[in-house]
Amino acid sequence: MGRKKKQTQSAITTELIEDIPTTMFELDLTFQSLCERLAEVNKTPGVTGYLLKNTTSAEIDLKCQEELSDYAILSAQSIETAQELSNLFELGKIGHILIEARIIKCFACGWAKTQLLYLWKKSWIMR
Repeated sequence: MGRKKKQTQSAITTELIEDIPTTMFELDLTFQSLCERLAEVNKTPGVTGYLLKNTTSAEIDLKCQEELSDYAILSAQSIETAQELSNLFELGKIGHILIEARIIKCFACGWAKTQLLYLWKKSWIMR
């Protein structure tokens, strides 16, 4: 008995969303641009540093390198924990969070497989 070949067709739909990079090259340029801007802001007195990562690279600029592992753990867990809490209380998708500790504040956000953790001294005022 012979086998019949089954032909299938698949449809691919492309949707363009304004201002969102669509290729890896565009994502890398956006990542580099963000790294440059964060490096400039990091020169400000009172800013502790930042951790920026995506699927292919990471940029870490901390003034206190001894706390790198602590901040890396905070970065990895903050967005995920916020989303879990949001799911628990049915709040919707979490775009960013602000964590205020005893001596430091941090801003964490995630988008398109990129995560940012930005840290500054609690006494510093953002302008």
